[in-house]
Amino acid sequence: MTTVLSHEAYHHSVGHAFGELLVLEQISQLPPESVLRVLQSIPEQFLRHALANSGAPAAEPTERRAFARRKVLRGARVKALGAGTIEVQVRDISEGGCRIWTRAQTGVPDRFTIRIVGIEGERDCTVRWRAGEELGVEFIA
Repeated sequence: MTTVLSHEAYHHSVGHAFGELLVLEQISQLPPESVLRVLQSIPEQFLRHALANSGAPAAEPTERRAFARRKVLRGARVKALGAGTIEVQVRDISEGGCRIWTRAQTGVPDRFTIRIVGIEGERDCTVRWRAGEELGVEFIA
């Protein structure tokens, strides 16, 4: 079965990641003094957000997960029993679950099956937490 993403889901999954890589590649080719000028031109709120999400270790470890997560950016489809499919974006994943983003957050039920692009098969899931447009889900064995 082939998973086909809408243009919008593709843009969010691939477009942003490609754009970020392109910017990094262009910055890496600048002389050091120009890199400093570029960094100084970035608004402080964006730098703070990037540093907060950089994966740098926190001052006090608060990690309670049983499995280490790794950042990914993959399209996926959520399907509930007797319902249609909802396109989502997987933001990070571990052996035990993943964090997904969707505009249709209220439409995602507490239990569903997910098919992630690039990963064979489907996984049964249960929602562990919800925050705005993001959900943390646990894979059910």
